[in-house]
Amino acid sequence: IFREIATRAGIHYEVQVVKNEAEYTALLESGQTDICLDLGENYYDAENLGYRITSPYVTAEFSWIKRKDFTGNIERAGKIAYFASAMPQLQDEGVKYYHFATYTEALSAVRSGLMDAFCVYTFHAENILWEGGNEDLMATYSFADTKYAIGVSDAHVNHLVSILNKAVISLDSDLVDDITREHTALGD
Repeated sequence: IFREIATRAGIHYEVQVVKNEAEYTALLESGQTDICLDLGENYYDAENLGYRITSPYVTAEFSWIKRKDFTGNIERAGKIAYFASAMPQLQDEGVKYYHFATYTEALSAVRSGLMDAFCVYTFHAENILWEGGNEDLMATYSFADTKYAIGVSDAHVNHLVSILNKAVISLDSDLVDDITREHTALGD
């Protein structure tokens, strides 16, 4: 998506590759990157990291994966550890959350009854259900989402946020959906 935004804004960029979430967080906190592509739409958090954010360029909805025969209230909820900070919390008191390293582990926990459900991005839920062998599962929308914006370092904020905002606003949701589905693999 950012490639399209950068093209529309007429800017050139170089991607800094990190190996894990700890490296990613350290890079953001160090101030050694000019643009962050996936800051949540939270101005306070962005400013604490030294960034100003654009308008959101994508909204990611969340769904719950459950066994089709599950009829109770969700009391034990799983999340994929890597995405856990972005995932919504159920408002029900007494819900206990567990983190899993992989989708395979989370699916196994739901199937065995260890978890009542686990929360994933809706497009991941769709991928899981479309794969063979998952006919015993279903997805329900959580009615929660997170919006992602581009963070621009305070050192470069003058006109860049405005330029990027114009490019972000020019994207239509069908294009964003197409790019997301084309470049997103479920992985494990």
